[in-house]
Amino acid sequence: MKRKLLLVLSVAAIVGASALQNQLSSRPEGAPAAVAADPSSGFTDCTDCHSGTPTTVSNWITTNIPAAGYTPGQTYLITATCTSAGRTIFGFQVSPQNSAGTLRGTLQLISTATTKLVGSSKYITHTTGGNSGTNSRSWTFNWIAPVAGSGTVTFYGSFLGGNNNGSSSGDLTYNSSKTVNEALPCTVTATIASSSDTICPQDSAVLTASGGATYLWSTGATTTSIKVPAGTYTVTATAAAGCTASKSKLIISRAKSFPTGITTTNVFGASAKINWLKATCATGYRIRYRAVGTTTWKYAVVGDTNTKTISALAALTNYEYQVSSLFGTLTSTYGTLKTFTTLCNCPVPTVTPTIISNLKVSFSWIDESCSIRHTVQYRKLGATAWITKNVGDSVTSLLAGGLTPNTVYQFRSKVDCNTAATFNSGYSAIGTFTTPLRVGNTNAVRTLNCYPNPSNGQFAVAIPETGKLKVYNMLMQEVYNQNITNNENTINLNLQELPNGLYVIELTSNDQKHLSKIEIQK
Repeated sequence: MKRKLLLVLSVAAIVGASALQNQLSSRPEGAPAAVAADPSSGFTDCTDCHSGTPTTVSNWITTNIPAAGYTPGQTYLITATCTSAGRTIFGFQVSPQNSAGTLRGTLQLISTATTKLVGSSKYITHTTGGNSGTNSRSWTFNWIAPVAGSGTVTFYGSFLGGNNNGSSSGDLTYNSSKTVNEALPCTVTATIASSSDTICPQDSAVLTASGGATYLWSTGATTTSIKVPAGTYTVTATAAAGCTASKSKLIISRAKSFPTGITTTNVFGASAKINWLKATCATGYRIRYRAVGTTTWKYAVVGDTNTKTISALAALTNYEYQVSSLFGTLTSTYGTLKTFTTLCNCPVPTVTPTIISNLKVSFSWIDESCSIRHTVQYRKLGATAWITKNVGDSVTSLLAGGLTPNTVYQFRSKVDCNTAATFNSGYSAIGTFTTPLRVGNTNAVRTLNCYPNPSNGQFAVAIPETGKLKVYNMLMQEVYNQNITNNENTINLNLQELPNGLYVIELTSNDQKHLSKIEIQK
């Protein structure tokens, strides 16, 4: 009987010793709840099952929570790492709590093969499939941040580096924690300031964003400011805490308008001046013109002005033209089609002086159909002031009297081709003539200036002085006579009643005779 009792006691002792050894051995399937060195457990850690004294370490629990803090409801990645040299089996337990030991947030498994939840999901620990490693072991899991107002949260953790000898001897316990703050409410207001809301077609506006820490424009730019043409642009501002806000801005372009108030002035035989009212924002203008009925345009481009004189035009020609505005490299459409008609060429006249006497000279020229007025100027050589004589259209000669004998004179002439004299030929080159020396009553025979010659019987006769005008046929028979009382004029001599042939005109004055041979051809 005693032997039987001794045997029973011996077996009980062996079983008890074995149980105690298992309790102290590492737990490969995961730690029981409330050993995370957390307030809720009274800061119980892995030494509750394993021998030794815990070592406090830093940065074994890491997160992707921003430095500004967690955002309620946001999911974050948590990593727990145990590092223990020479160890091949590892364990851990982590719990997010406030200082009172209340669970904060929700633990969420990423790998059920390596981690599991215990203690009503208040704690996360390793599994058998997640306890092996060499020198270190890491576990990752998600944490859903708690509701707003939860405040500071600390991830409490206890780690074990075991030697896998089946007992607690030689196992090392480490405690580490990670504290995160609740982020302040994230607010951001995006604003856009522009250098101008309305710009010229060729210009750009500078848009500047504010309100965020970083920016992303609809153009893809990430700078604070961008330089853009007209259009609609959006910027997304991101605060340091991660929240975003967007703002749009419309930049309006002024219209590419063609100029208005288009007119032509100073239209002459070979040129015309085109005028217009400037278009807003225009940097220049393009003119196209052509003779009406032709197909090819000619072009003229000018800068920021409101007038352009077009040259090398054909006389007496109808032209059409249009003007467009330039905006840098951009251009408007052409404006309304306009027309003008060039005048004649208004050439410089060729004037011939004919000495009538030592006191008089006759200036003659060929009439040009464009002219409406002829001007002849003469003066003594060395004088500054001109004597000016004007005669109307179709007149082709001018008699100038009151000259000084034996004197050199200068002369020049021009024609006006409009009544305002703004369209004229300009004066001819200066020519000269010399009056003869008068010596008493010489009865000299001088030439009488008649034109056109031959004619149909209508002749213009330059009258150098008063006297008797007679016309003779070739038989020297008088066929016409007239008394001349005005020597400062040209008379029109009508001999159309006479038959075709040659005739002689004679003007007899007190001291000399003037003769001219004329021909009538009807």
